[in-house]
Amino acid sequence: MPAVCARRLAPNGVILGQIALCTVPAMTLLAFSLVRPAGICFFAVLLILLSYRLVRRDHKGMMSIIIGCMPVLMLMRNSLSYSSVEFILAMGFICWVSIDTADFRRVFADHIITSLFCFVVLYWMVSFARTGDYSANLRAFELMLSALGIRLLGRYRSYLASAMIGLAVTTFAMGLAFARFSERLGMAEIDGERMGNPISFGIPMALIFILSLAEGGRWLMLHEKRVLRIVTIVGAGILLLLSTSRGSWAVVVICLLVMLIGQKNRGTLLKYLAVGAAAISIWVYLADPAVLDKYIYKTFQSSEYWSADNNARVAQWESFPTAFGDSPVWGFGPGSGKAVSLQYSGHKLIWHALYLHMAIECGLIGVGLLAWFLLTIIARSIRYAKMTGEFAPLLGIVSFIVVACTIPAIDAASGLFLGFGLLSFETSGLWIVRAKAASSEIPSLAALDDAGALQPVSAS
Repeated sequence: MPAVCARRLAPNGVILGQIALCTVPAMTLLAFSLVRPAGICFFAVLLILLSYRLVRRDHKGMMSIIIGCMPVLMLMRNSLSYSSVEFILAMGFICWVSIDTADFRRVFADHIITSLFCFVVLYWMVSFARTGDYSANLRAFELMLSALGIRLLGRYRSYLASAMIGLAVTTFAMGLAFARFSERLGMAEIDGERMGNPISFGIPMALIFILSLAEGGRWLMLHEKRVLRIVTIVGAGILLLLSTSRGSWAVVVICLLVMLIGQKNRGTLLKYLAVGAAAISIWVYLADPAVLDKYIYKTFQSSEYWSADNNARVAQWESFPTAFGDSPVWGFGPGSGKAVSLQYSGHKLIWHALYLHMAIECGLIGVGLLAWFLLTIIARSIRYAKMTGEFAPLLGIVSFIVVACTIPAIDAASGLFLGFGLLSFETSGLWIVRAKAASSEIPSLAALDDAGALQPVSAS
């Protein structure tokens, strides 16, 4: 009787240690209000470790470290350069495709990913040409490269799990560092410098919370570690509450509904949800009321907070119909978003939702292309879930669609959600285990090696 065995996969301890080495000391310094030393410490260690991985031609480890450090990389970007996120992501991507051209060809063989790449490059070039400002829509590269990083790691599950667990370590460290400074976790004013954003903290935290619940925690490789999984669920849930990020809360609620509708093991999911909810409820009951008032109750502000005079987001939503009506077909052009917002809402800010931003800059043409792109990924994610039972890609694209209603979503954090959605395009990681041969001719079988790559297995 033929049989096949897949080696047990586990997160890479060395990568996790290096992610912690990059972020934990830096966040400890930040907790003591040492902003500049924290930035120097973070980038010095990060660049040394990335250089070491580059010399060893370990492109997978390099990308895992970049993704795992992403929240702190976004937070401390000004310590090196505001564009440092784009440069470091680009460095990781270029190293990967230059070392492993087969992965490059495999990923870009899909027309959706090729279209995304071409659109982002063209979109930025036109924005630059029209405004003369190289930073106009430059963060679209963050979104794309972050998503491509997840997409490339998707075939190597142990590296992807290492990046995600590292992301949890990084976000936990960042939350603890900010706890004493801010009324909204993930954002603080330290020594007169405003740092961070609740949504940039909330998105990674929401992703960790969702992955710890989805499919028994397999994407974090916690499916056989119940205690650690419960600790992750509870810790992520508490920090998510303290983030006061309404967009991240909305993502979690919608994803829980998708899991309850689509996943087969609803009973197990409900058990873990109940344990997590009970633990969080106990924490809320025992917590200092001042903490709850500082982080949670103030999220639901008075009616004055939601007036267009006090809230730029509300002002943009109210002025959008008028602005869009003045140029509905092709918009005002790439790079014009802030100027149009100033003209119609009185605030020189990027439009506070991806759909508003695309409608203003690219009109119905841009909105149509965006809808085609997102709907194609949704359709593939549903087919992928039916074929494999893996819901993470569907949860990823649903999360991206939801969060894009609340923020511009043109950043590396949102790219994490989009990247998981793009994993529905990865079918080379599927394998079959047969207990009985249908004939003497045994189909080609495959198993995952320690890096998550497919390897042929001979049956005997």
